[in-house]
Amino acid sequence: MAHLLHIDSSIQGDRSVSRRLTARARDVWRAAHPGGTVTYRDLGSNPLPHFDAATGLARLVPPELRTRLRPARGR
Repeated sequence: MAHLLHIDSSIQGDRSVSRRLTARARDVWRAAHPGGTVTYRDLGSNPLPHFDAATGLARLVPPELRTRLRPARGR
């Protein structure tokens, strides 16, 4: 089955030109894939958590040296 990940990231909401363009592209895609599914993410309204130094450094610790209480984030 076809699937589309539709991502908007503009903080301008309804005034955003890029949001109008991605909505148009999504509509064209839906017309071409009537059985397809769409997942929508709005990073302007719901941003991803900040990737800080602690998170980055934790990912560098080899798995065998990690503690159960402090696993690397994102794995």
